[in-house]
Amino acid sequence: MTIDGIYGPRTATAVATFQRSQRIVGDGRVGALTWQALRSSIPPVRRRAF
Repeated sequence: MTIDGIYGPRTATAVATFQRSQRIVGDGRVGALTWQALRSSIPPVRRRAF
């Protein structure tokens, strides 16, 4: 699958699935609670010092 920048039905389904996994209402819309869950579920990127 390629990234096309369109928030279509497949993206909405993936968001709803993620929301339900985080015990958020699975409506497929990325609101404040979903953003918070996304930010907290992704480990921080460690940058290498040059």
